[in-house]
Amino acid sequence: MALPGGTSLHLALFLSFLITLPTAHLEDVDHSLYAHTENELRRNILINQLAIQELLRQVKEQKEVSTTCSHPERCCPDPFFPVNEECFFINKEKQNWPTANATCHELDGKLAEPDNVIVLLEVLRQKLNTRNNAWYWLGARKYSHAENWTWPSGRPIKHWHSGQPDQRPAEFCLMITLGKITPVYDYFCDHEYESICEYMDEGI
Repeated sequence: MALPGGTSLHLALFLSFLITLPTAHLEDVDHSLYAHTENELRRNILINQLAIQELLRQVKEQKEVSTTCSHPERCCPDPFFPVNEECFFINKEKQNWPTANATCHELDGKLAEPDNVIVLLEVLRQKLNTRNNAWYWLGARKYSHAENWTWPSGRPIKHWHSGQPDQRPAEFCLMITLGKITPVYDYFCDHEYESICEYMDEGI
């Protein structure tokens, strides 16, 4: 059946052209197209490989930055800073004790249980450049007056300020102040203060 518009004539002429076209020339055309496709594919693969190598390089550099520090005692993940073998962070958002503790957990930490409260206190004074009566939650609390004050690890709490703990009703959470030589106080857990987080390194 003839195609409209003289298409059948054009098709017949084209077919006769292909019949008379040398076979070698057809093979050259086919090989040329294949070679072009293969080269394009190799080029795309090379581009992808270079992009992957660059990404891996950036990841490696970031890892080196995040795990390298000049501190002789230990390296701490951002935003924590080292104090001897421990890592701490000053949470400047004023929160009650439970919320402050939850915030520390979001940073892979906990409210701080320092090995030495006085050493931590001096570092905080230096970092904040102040000795005012700023108050910070630490990581010990009680749930009744019958309980003794200890850290979660069971260690006894030292460096109480004079008259502390004063055992006022519901003063069940521990805090320190920068303005006292003996800085440890008990206070009401629902009041809002800044806090000190400590990084929990499961490998140590």
